[in-house]
Amino acid sequence: MRHSEAWERFKGYTSQCPHHGFNNESLLSTLYRGCLARYREMLDTASNGNFLNQNVDDGWQLVENMAISSDCYVQNCDSKDWSSTAHSIALEAQMRKDMLALNSKLDKLILAHFQAKHINYVSGKSLVKDQEGEEN
Repeated sequence: MRHSEAWERFKGYTSQCPHHGFNNESLLSTLYRGCLARYREMLDTASNGNFLNQNVDDGWQLVENMAISSDCYVQNCDSKDWSSTAHSIALEAQMRKDMLALNSKLDKLILAHFQAKHINYVSGKSLVKDQEGEEN
């Protein structure tokens, strides 16, 4: 999930439950600790060392600015046509190879789970021996 998506989701959750009882410092700390390591590093770097040591309002503003900034970069990358690059061709080939391997594993798993079991056939015809041992 992109940073901007996570930020929007976080804001949505806190606005849906405005009487949650957490102060802004606690919410900011929770957001920071829930981020991926690369985003925490970016927040720390942008905060001159330690994100959680700065003013809470400055922290919220920094998170908002980073979300807007990262969203702009992603939109620029998403709109570019990468279909003719050698990288995308190699990536597609690797994805196909991985997909075939996963399909093979899935087939083996299904076969192992649903192995044909020995079945005794029962016919509708009843064989009854009479007293003299003859079958009817």
